[in-house]
Amino acid sequence: MYYTILNLFLIALPALSFGQDSGFDMDKLKFHGRGLHIPKDTIINMFGEADIAYPEYECGGFSSDWQGCTFYQLKYQYFNYIGCDSALFTLEKVTMDHQGEVKLYYDGMPLTGQTTKADFINIFGKGTVSRFRQDENGESVLLLAKGYDNGFRFVFRDGKLSSCEYWTSC
Repeated sequence: MYYTILNLFLIALPALSFGQDSGFDMDKLKFHGRGLHIPKDTIINMFGEADIAYPEYECGGFSSDWQGCTFYQLKYQYFNYIGCDSALFTLEKVTMDHQGEVKLYYDGMPLTGQTTKADFINIFGKGTVSRFRQDENGESVLLLAKGYDNGFRFVFRDGKLSSCEYWTSC
């Protein structure tokens, strides 16, 4: 009996410590009702024609040399997608506006230019958001996807969310 109670306590301890799972699930991140990876035609049907840019990344998931296809960006005013013609395009970067009209959602919770660091920690949980780093762009936090070496980097300026971008290692 004693061991059963002890085992139940040890199983429940992580949940009591963090209040929720300590992983970041990129499948729960939505932009205009869609996941991060969508076909180019869907993007153009939703947002219209875009400016095209060829970033020529040297390494990582969007490196044309590494992946064997030419990656390019579909650039809009507040966001861009990146991909190549033989694969889905990925939401690469979103720049938030001060009015909070540009929205990204995580598990149904809005992330806007009005989202504070405290709001952000409440949405993702203390177990997921371990620490912020200060740099010339403001304060940022990188949330790695569960079981992968990619994730999203969220940048805060003046205490509010200013941008977020897909991150992949080299």
